[in-house]
Amino acid sequence: MESVSQTLKTNLKIMNSRVTKHAIYGVLIAVVALVLATLISCHMQYAAITINFLIETQKNTPTLWFLNAMPFIFAFWGQYVSSIMAYEASTMLIDQTSDLRKQTADLEYKAAHDATHDHLTDLPNRVLLKDRLEQALHSAIRDDKKLSLFYMDLENFKEINDTLGHYSGDRLLKNVALRLKGLIRKSDTLARSGGDEFALLMPVIENSEDVHIILQKIKNAFLAPFVIEGLKLVVQASIGIAIFPDHGKDGDTLMQRADVAMYAAKEDSKRFTIYSTKLDKHSPHRLTLMGELRQAIENDELLLHFQPKIDVRRRDVSGVEALVRWQHPEHGFMPPDEFIPLAERTGLIKPLSIWVFKHALSQAIKWHESNLKLTVAVNLSPTTLLDADLPDTITGILAQYALPPEFIIIEITVGNIDQTVRVVM
Repeated sequence: MESVSQTLKTNLKIMNSRVTKHAIYGVLIAVVALVLATLISCHMQYAAITINFLIETQKNTPTLWFLNAMPFIFAFWGQYVSSIMAYEASTMLIDQTSDLRKQTADLEYKAAHDATHDHLTDLPNRVLLKDRLEQALHSAIRDDKKLSLFYMDLENFKEINDTLGHYSGDRLLKNVALRLKGLIRKSDTLARSGGDEFALLMPVIENSEDVHIILQKIKNAFLAPFVIEGLKLVVQASIGIAIFPDHGKDGDTLMQRADVAMYAAKEDSKRFTIYSTKLDKHSPHRLTLMGELRQAIENDELLLHFQPKIDVRRRDVSGVEALVRWQHPEHGFMPPDEFIPLAERTGLIKPLSIWVFKHALSQAIKWHESNLKLTVAVNLSPTTLLDADLPDTITGILAQYALPPEFIIIEITVGNIDQTVRVVM
């Protein structure tokens, strides 16, 4: 601010000096005009120019009295005008600077807001939820309090989206957000964690039984149908609950276990589940696999097997199917049904699919260089189809490896049925 003020002062001095310079020119012109007028008047009256005649001319000619005042008028006018112009200019610069500062502050606020809030519902996003969860955990540990984390997933939202369109789906999400906002306290955090999933953080609860009171309020919020495009839609939510410190003592563990409970609630008629270790179908170590899977993807520790596809009529291999496997350093060989569902639930399915796609194309290129023209089928999870960036991602990978797209087949597995889709560029 001081530098701006100094700049304004410097500009004022420059403007003052320029206007003053022109005022001086006006004074000099007025003086010259006064001298010439006196000389001409003296010569006309006395036919001669002397000091005495000039003095008499000044005394006896009222017009010259006005001319005598002109230099002072010009000087005063010049200084006055320069001051007014400098003041107006400084005011204009200050106003413009203030506007620019306000615009900059607004843009900075918007950028920060967009980075931590969902653009559709304006609720906190997963980033801000995690930050507030960490703060709430510090307070709960300090005050020896409990806190609860609810994860909610809307049932049959994909069908609503596909049937009525994305615009109606977005309106439904906004209406759900408005209803849930009505039941939370100022200290609570309602967030949209992605897609049709919402999260509710209750930073202070007296005991574990309080979650049932909150749960009932959430269920009541979904009792009345949602009116979308004139249609009354009955929407239910699967709700998973994790409690600190009963189910975890850090943010990642609580979020992960609330997510596990939410998926378990989909199979429960009550549509809600409080986390317990029984929800882990295999053993507690499975909860740590998420971080290990991420590391395995980043460090290229996975394996890709290729299962041949036989053309019975031609009696030869027409192509192969890429199958990802994980040779875990501690738990040994892990089949895909142990880590694929985990990847789908935790958001790792996208980097995992990209890893498989890249390595499958890399091997296909080597076969093509050896004149072995095989098609390669790559399995993609149905959840990846919800990613709007998927077509561009696949196009970029194909461009990187320069493999003709007719040699790539994408297979989508729905339940136990494989749906095959060829890539069209």
